[in-house]
Amino acid sequence: MDYKEALIGFAVSILLFVNTSCSSTGNKTPGTKVPRQPVCPAGRLPVSGKIHENLPCSANPEITYALYLPAKLKPGYSLTWPVIIVFDSHASGLLPVQKYCDLAEKYGYILVGSNNSKNGQTAGETENIAVTLLTEVLSNYPTDTSRIYLAGFSGGSRVASLVALTHKEVKGVIGCGAGFAGMNRTPTQKFDYFGCVGLADFNLNEMLQLDEALNRMNFRHFITTFNGPHEWPPSEIMEKGFLWLTMNAVKDGRIKKDDQLINSFMTKMAMLAADRIKEGKKLEGANILELELNSVEGLADITTITKCLDDLKQNPDYMKLLKHREDLLAMEQKEQQMMIEQLFMKDVKWWDRQIKKYGSNSKRGNDMEETMKNKRLLSFLSLLCYSNAHAEMKQNNTELSFKMMEIYELADPKNPEPNYLRSILFMQQSDTLSSMNQLQNAINKGFSDKGRVIQQNEFQSLKEYRPFFDLLQKMK
Repeated sequence: MDYKEALIGFAVSILLFVNTSCSSTGNKTPGTKVPRQPVCPAGRLPVSGKIHENLPCSANPEITYALYLPAKLKPGYSLTWPVIIVFDSHASGLLPVQKYCDLAEKYGYILVGSNNSKNGQTAGETENIAVTLLTEVLSNYPTDTSRIYLAGFSGGSRVASLVALTHKEVKGVIGCGAGFAGMNRTPTQKFDYFGCVGLADFNLNEMLQLDEALNRMNFRHFITTFNGPHEWPPSEIMEKGFLWLTMNAVKDGRIKKDDQLINSFMTKMAMLAADRIKEGKKLEGANILELELNSVEGLADITTITKCLDDLKQNPDYMKLLKHREDLLAMEQKEQQMMIEQLFMKDVKWWDRQIKKYGSNSKRGNDMEETMKNKRLLSFLSLLCYSNAHAEMKQNNTELSFKMMEIYELADPKNPEPNYLRSILFMQQSDTLSSMNQLQNAINKGFSDKGRVIQQNEFQSLKEYRPFFDLLQKMK
């Protein structure tokens, strides 16, 4: 019997076992009953089962958050609930709360999204926001203090890990699209870490290297990938993070073992791995088996999972695919270094040819790994231009600023940001007509941050300018 047959057989046997066994906890309500936990007074809690977009913190009303409470969480209910506080890189707490509220409902989590934390803030600002949110949650909601978690995307992922490194009450982090902040020293505070990153994300290499670093530091962790760019992961990937944290809470004795949940998870993972391997996606299949093994070890029999995974990793096709990915990642690092070195030295025409080369290589053949590598390189170049455009604008270097924006748009043509930055630059040159044209282009590409435009210093003189007013009406 080869590993494919063994894996399919294992999936079927797990399914049969689930159908003939019962949960040790039955239909218990998510949440952990804690003795002497105060009951929440009637009327004190926001309505459960509903998304709240902008709630002020009691200690500081300028710090706000989006909130989802599971529908079964009611005033007077003497249960406590795990919480996940989420940090978006652009201070959009509503975005992840909307995206993952169904998971919060399904697994019984309070979900809190920061409306203030964003890229570019000082460590002090970030710490103040995080501490205020932690205080708000612990003071106002029936929180299971043994299951306080953080999550974040991109810069928000770094915020989540940084806060967890300095606050022992945080038990785990779900980091999306970026690794740890402050990894230049061995951390004194450890926590569970579930990482996820898109295969087209320019931070893929960083996340894979983080996996090795966390192994060396003996962190309990797991890192998975998905087929996507630098963005919040799809719900089915985030669900793996919710379940992984839940399984670890069972292992640590913080909640009761739920055999039905464990068996359902094992069935789903075994079938999913079998499907991926059948499709020829052996690296993804192996990652799914590794997640299953990592999650249920100590909670269920792992003999068959271990054998399937060992057999798969000895398969010549798997080893060839792994070697190919590793070679491409090494090549990618060299290409990134070239981009950094040549960004200012080469002209826009040279970069146009280079960008088209990445695009044509992606369309040629069926090498998905190379396609993802080229998408990562274009995303990296986009970020590199964004950072340098801001830096040159601060130095009042108009010529280089325009160059960075032009390359930025070539690398990421659907992104409205290059057009928005040009609109600012044109206003700095008192060219209002060109500025409004670029702002219109940004809106056509989906730019909708009216608050950012209203607060932009360069646009303050346009409050009575009709074309500017008309453009504002097109935004949210």
